[in-house]
Amino acid sequence: MWPATNVEDSDSFDFANLLPAASILIRIDRVIALAVLNDSGFAAQGLSDVLGKITGPMTILQSRELLVRFCHCNLGIEPRPKYRSNIDLRTGDYNIEAIIPEEIAFFEHPRREQFGQLMAFFVRDILEGAGTESRVLDYVREGRYTFLFGEDGEFLAH
Repeated sequence: MWPATNVEDSDSFDFANLLPAASILIRIDRVIALAVLNDSGFAAQGLSDVLGKITGPMTILQSRELLVRFCHCNLGIEPRPKYRSNIDLRTGDYNIEAIIPEEIAFFEHPRREQFGQLMAFFVRDILEGAGTESRVLDYVREGRYTFLFGEDGEFLAH
């Protein structure tokens, strides 16, 4: 969970998800909740450096980029954790068991093209609605644009 900016003239609600990455983002007022539902926390571990750099409230575009980063990371986990449900028929107790492989690896080299396609999917409508230049949209599609960090790698506070 992260704080959201209080930008005038923007919706206080946002929702985005990507089923293949089992990832979801919900923004309500000044709170952003993001979850990956099928990775046992590995995407967050893989993004720990990125998460450590987020030092303030995020805009809608920044929160969507963070969702993209979680999706991109989750889609690159090999082998995947597996899950099974356990129901105690005597008591009715239910739990989900995670079967974690001994070694999990992320893709060695970030797949910029996939990252760009995900970014374009999640932010294109917002950018087009704001009248963003087409070359910026091209950079987004190519995976060469970030809303989270400046050229110095520092979080872009708004």
